[in-house]
Amino acid sequence: MSHFDVIGIGQVCMDHIGRVLHYPDVEGRVELEEVTLCSGGPTATALLVLARFGMNVTLIGKVGDDDLGMMAIQDLQKERIDTSFLIKEKHKKTQVSFIPVERKSGRRTVFWSRGTITPLKPKDIRKKIIVQSKAIHFDELFVEAIVEAAQIAKKSGVIVSMDAGNYEEGIEELKGKVDLFIASESFMKEYCGEGNPKKGMKKLKEFGAKVTTVTLGSKGSITIYDNEFIKIPAYQVQAVDTTGAGDVFHGAFLYGWLRGWDIRQTLRFASAAAAMNCLSLGAHGGIPKKPEEVFDFMKMAER
Repeated sequence: MSHFDVIGIGQVCMDHIGRVLHYPDVEGRVELEEVTLCSGGPTATALLVLARFGMNVTLIGKVGDDDLGMMAIQDLQKERIDTSFLIKEKHKKTQVSFIPVERKSGRRTVFWSRGTITPLKPKDIRKKIIVQSKAIHFDELFVEAIVEAAQIAKKSGVIVSMDAGNYEEGIEELKGKVDLFIASESFMKEYCGEGNPKKGMKKLKEFGAKVTTVTLGSKGSITIYDNEFIKIPAYQVQAVDTTGAGDVFHGAFLYGWLRGWDIRQTLRFASAAAAMNCLSLGAHGGIPKKPEEVFDFMKMAER
């Protein structure tokens, strides 16, 4: 059995994405252009970044045995993401989303369905591969499974990285079990009841992570590390599509962290990779193929 650098645990989704000139009113009508179908999901997208940057990764998750599930597996395998531990659940439908992207701004609205797959359970978590890895990374969807994985990882000294995109009941059980806790602004507002990032992050520190970050979209990110607040601005680009930008940030951040980079360099690198992904349509559309492309982008932006 191969030793993996990073093990991802989370949802696998097939995204239907298209561009619209503008968002219509309710009961309105607008043409959907440049429609594409591609795999997505927070953890899967972060793993794709790591795989392109040369790391050995695998995904523990579920798809249905429908056509969308087979397409998702093929997409992951094309990107050198190991799918040996991806469960194909019989007679179930794969998670799916429909994402119209506003042409002028790149903003998008996500309509999604969990499908009919059942949640990952603790029994689906493979202890042997976790203890042999450098890090695990997960989103919030399968709470019971990720709590089990985090407990195994922490006991073994394996880095635990979390993408807190949306609040799920039971997520509090992860307190004290996460090393890298990166939350979306919407998660912070829902969990903390607080719109001010600095105040909200103080409550997020309850999770006891070494790094606590909130991503703020075009406003950049704010981080608490060694009791210091670090504000990193976003790289300004003319966004085509913001889908997947946060997920790319997570993958790029974990890459820098595993390489032992300075925290500010890691955050800037993650911010740059996220910005690059916004330059093309789709969750994976603009993901750079190697780290050097990100550094070149950073140099050009700084000039």
